[in-house]
Amino acid sequence: MHVTVDVKGEDTFELELEAVADAEADESAGGSEADTTPTYADLLREIDLSPHEVSVLVDGRPVPEDQPVEHDHVTVLRLIKGGSDARSSNEPPATADERRRRVDAGE
Repeated sequence: MHVTVDVKGEDTFELELEAVADAEADESAGGSEADTTPTYADLLREIDLSPHEVSVLVDGRPVPEDQPVEHDHVTVLRLIKGGSDARSSNEPPATADERRRRVDAGE
């Protein structure tokens, strides 16, 4: 089965469930076919995301990551994402004195 994994605000991945199942079977060598039915957590692993940092939605409703994949379209919402600030990425982090000065100056 072909599964589309849409990471909202980022990328969309097209995965073949059989390939995910084969990768899972290789990791748990010797399991039966029922044991290698990919879960939503397996899909997340395939796209380098952790179940601890996202919620998986099917038809707009959350699904447990340990459930077998039964739908061909999955939406992933990041719960944790890096922030940004006004400083350049080349600048070192502000020291405590700099932060205190900015607060005092109302920046």
